[in-house]
Amino acid sequence: MRPGADLSRAAQDERPGAADIDHALSAAWQVADSGELAVAARQARLAVTAALVAGAPALSDRQRAMLDLLEGTALLQRGEHQAGLARYGSALTWFSPPETARQGAGPSAPHRLPMALARTTPAWACTALGHALGAMGDPARGLAWVACALSLAEQQGLAAARQQAQAEQGLLLALLDQYLPAIHTLQRAVSQASKTARRAVQARLLNHLAVTWIAHAQERQARQLPLAAQSALRQALATADRALLAAHTGQVAEARPEALCHRAEAQLLLGQHAAAAADLATARSDPGISRASHIEVLRVDALLLTRLGRPDAARERLGQALERAVDEVDLPARTRLLAQRLALETEHGSAQTRLPWAQQVRDHAEQCYQRRLQAAALSARLLGSADLGSTGLALDPLPTAPRPGA
Repeated sequence: MRPGADLSRAAQDERPGAADIDHALSAAWQVADSGELAVAARQARLAVTAALVAGAPALSDRQRAMLDLLEGTALLQRGEHQAGLARYGSALTWFSPPETARQGAGPSAPHRLPMALARTTPAWACTALGHALGAMGDPARGLAWVACALSLAEQQGLAAARQQAQAEQGLLLALLDQYLPAIHTLQRAVSQASKTARRAVQARLLNHLAVTWIAHAQERQARQLPLAAQSALRQALATADRALLAAHTGQVAEARPEALCHRAEAQLLLGQHAAAAADLATARSDPGISRASHIEVLRVDALLLTRLGRPDAARERLGQALERAVDEVDLPARTRLLAQRLALETEHGSAQTRLPWAQQVRDHAEQCYQRRLQAAALSARLLGSADLGSTGLALDPLPTAPRPGA
């Protein structure tokens, strides 16, 4: 049974005071279904704590599973993957698989997944799992979880959950360098979001779409297709303009500097250096700038300074960005920053200055490889801890990760 707002008499806890916790968790579940996952987790924790202080009995297994899933999802969204998966591992042992899930993910899925779990797990939790698996280095399996989320969201008529899943699907496809499918997926999500008044969702999706257009443009350029690259960059610029408009209209503070940064990068790659510098300065001074956006602004600014023939200033910007990119969630950003610094030394430095950065790139790749192995083992152990015995399903073995430089 899927925990939700309508708890049947059989599912309700008859202990005195337990109904208060049931109602609080069900209300938080509905908030999560609307797309406000961080709010839902915070609401659930405050309500449960208040009920326990007021004398409610200890949480039942079902109540604990609901709370763990809400809080685990919030952790995964913040990039705390190991902590989030630990909460999921305990939560998923409670959910029981329905008969309809026994056929698995189907032949088109990248991996056969524990669909029995996914069918009883809410769409937003499946999306968060897909995001975490992609961030930990396994976007193919992440895509299969997101496919589960899309199916569930469609079945349950949850527009917010469907938009979240489509956005994540686009990002995971981009991680697999499937840029055109990623763009088409994100465009569908943007189209659906435009029918609602949720400007924050629109701004976030448009920012995702803009950065995917930029990645596609760089891939086209690497393939010696300059006209296609220019076309993609113009699409990125137009999309960043739309993201900025949505951010201003909806007063979405954190989306403004992100959109400005994407617009600046597209302008830079189009050769519009003065316009890029102006947007970067505006983004840097925006009071709504997040730490992640600040790191990206510094990275793009360093790229601009390099193109303007100011390598020392570019080194300073990259140093400032690397000082900020120290958390688990910053690993992809740190990978880009180190690669950019090595490229800078290759172009403007000497063999003596290149060597330490080449070593840092190598050490970072090794660190990411080891962390991926650890995270993959953790996710396999925790996600495989759910009771799948009645379906005969199990997690596939994780694909072997190539060692850096192999």
